[in-house]
Amino acid sequence: MGEPALDGDPAGRQAVMDPAAVATTLQSLATDEVARKRRDHIRPLRGIRGVPEGELGRFLHQTWEQTPPKLPRDSAALRSMFLGAWEDGIVAIGLAASCLGTDAASVLALGLDWLEQVDDVATADALGWLVLGPASLATDRFDEVLDDTASAHHPAVRRAGVIMGMALLPTSIQGPAAAALRAVLGTIEGRIVEEPRTSELRALCSAFARDDDPAVRKGLRRVLGTWTEHDAAAAKRWMEGVPGGVHRMLRDEIESTAAKIEKRAARRGER
Repeated sequence: MGEPALDGDPAGRQAVMDPAAVATTLQSLATDEVARKRRDHIRPLRGIRGVPEGELGRFLHQTWEQTPPKLPRDSAALRSMFLGAWEDGIVAIGLAASCLGTDAASVLALGLDWLEQVDDVATADALGWLVLGPASLATDRFDEVLDDTASAHHPAVRRAGVIMGMALLPTSIQGPAAAALRAVLGTIEGRIVEEPRTSELRALCSAFARDDDPAVRKGLRRVLGTWTEHDAAAAKRWMEGVPGGVHRMLRDEIESTAAKIEKRAARRGER
């Protein structure tokens, strides 16, 4: 695996990430086969290099470990990095997320800027779960960000908004973009919260309950399924309180997940 590319500082100050050199290193890790397979699922306008997800996560972790970013100092470099190919954007998101504990306001500013460029589901998911969700909670701007994403025209922006719900649940963060944040948290089972944020979950699920875009609806199904795993009673109360009911896909997700939980509990009771 290639070494993270750094822009050395002759004055002896901490080195700053060089987006152009990062792009060169990522390209050296890419393969045509991975690029072809990834294009079967996403086609961002920024393009795809074809870096395997495992290599992408390792590169991000190594980059963070050798030169952890500092905001707002590195905001411009991360903005430039995001404008590269899809993989560059994932690295930028991951590095920004690693700064949540030190400057959540700057992390949120980056995330809101990136919303204007996001056009694929995979980037939207990483952005919503690792940046927008936790940063908006930390800065008490969750309601504002939820309103802005739920009313957005582009479905990828709304997908990022609905996947903020994953940051409201005590579930392990996932994907190559999570590599640096897992390192910051010191555990592979890293999560944003320790208990479901019920009030925010109700607001988020209600905001997207009538969205008929397939990607947004699938995102809401994921949030509702995970919520049900952690608090089936609360998820059911939300569903039953939606005027006019919810889409069958969403109802089925809640009811089938709750049924599985009940069966597991019953089996444990029989032992």
